[in-house]
Amino acid sequence: MAKLAKIRFIYYYTGVKASYSYALLTIDTTPIADLCGMQQLLSRQLGLLRVLAFIEGVSFLLILFVTMPLKYFFDMPEPNKAIGMVHGLLFISYCLLVLAVGISREWGWKKLVLGLLASIVPFGTFWADVKLFRE
Repeated sequence: MAKLAKIRFIYYYTGVKASYSYALLTIDTTPIADLCGMQQLLSRQLGLLRVLAFIEGVSFLLILFVTMPLKYFFDMPEPNKAIGMVHGLLFISYCLLVLAVGISREWGWKKLVLGLLASIVPFGTFWADVKLFRE
């Protein structure tokens, strides 16, 4: 919802007030509403899993398509070590959170195993977010 605010513009010409004018400014508060939606998403266990799945998927793609070519084609192993360590932490966190959410929501074995297998397939966590984690 847009709010109206009254703003006073003062024009100066060589230090002397030349004129006054008034304008109405509309302020778009949509980003604030989006932040509230993100807070609601992160307050639930399933929402946290969806966000973590996205971040883990991006880190996996970074390893596959950025750091691995740097390591093997350009002999630069340092980015692979750094991103690999972060990805390892995200991978373990994702697997543990899938187990925790699966147990708390009483998922069947099929859904639980698919959620875990999604972490080892490129683009798998994005598929899991769309097919498994949206309720």
